[in-house]
Amino acid sequence: MHAFRLFKEEHPEIEASWYRSSNNLVLVTVADEKELGVTAARAECSAGLHVSWFREPDMEDALTAVAIEPGKEAGKLCANFPLVR
Repeated sequence: MHAFRLFKEEHPEIEASWYRSSNNLVLVTVADEKELGVTAARAECSAGLHVSWFREPDMEDALTAVAIEPGKEAGKLCANFPLVR
């Protein structure tokens, strides 16, 4: 939720459009911080998506969550990760 909240601040137009048209959230989990960072970097660099990176201040600024711009490309990037249940 921290990453989503940050995304809303950093990309308000994208968030507003998503809210009006879809309003679906998909939460997935990754193995570790490295995999999270690699996935976020791929989303930004390879797919050209907007990404918000949340670093946890109470955990020495460890990357703990990202929010990726919604859409087909984001779905492809995250399709093999397990859903959070």
